[in-house]
Amino acid sequence: AEEESRHGLAAVDDSGLAAAASESIEAAAARFRAALRPWARLRLGHALLAAALVRYRERAQGPMLAAASEYFALITENRYLRLLSDDSDGKPILRAVQTDGTEIGIEAMSEGTADQLYRALRLAALKLRRDSHPGLPLVLDDAMITSDDARAARVFKALDTFAENGQVMLFTHHQHLIDIAKEAVSKNRLAVHTLGV
Repeated sequence: AEEESRHGLAAVDDSGLAAAASESIEAAAARFRAALRPWARLRLGHALLAAALVRYRERAQGPMLAAASEYFALITENRYLRLLSDDSDGKPILRAVQTDGTEIGIEAMSEGTADQLYRALRLAALKLRRDSHPGLPLVLDDAMITSDDARAARVFKALDTFAENGQVMLFTHHQHLIDIAKEAVSKNRLAVHTLGV
């Protein structure tokens, strides 16, 4: 058996198959080494770009989410403590954190609560915009359609807070909202004008 193995080994060495296989292995290793550096550069570039994107989102969304969280907490009477952006699935999704720590998405909110969330986001965006463009007024037309009286009162309080540094005009044809506004808004910031028909 040992003699047969020796003859088999000698036959392989004599045929040039071993040399060809060895050369093929070396060529593959060289191609691998040549491709490794560009691949490593691409992976590093991808990681740096992803990190920059996260930093940009935090810088851009941080103030927006903080301001929207304040308005949303005010409008919902602290039922929702804050808003956060969840991008664990690769795309950012807005979630609201309830008082018990439970996070819910917009799809789990009632229509009225989702409307209050959009209102909080609009107020936050306008607040940030107003910081660089003072004097920007906010004009709303029948903005309380999905709000019951309690929610309308809380929205008026949020608008009162927004009006500390700017003008808010709300048009409505619902007389009862004027009574709610008189209770919710600071006296020195509320002026009611009735338009004739």
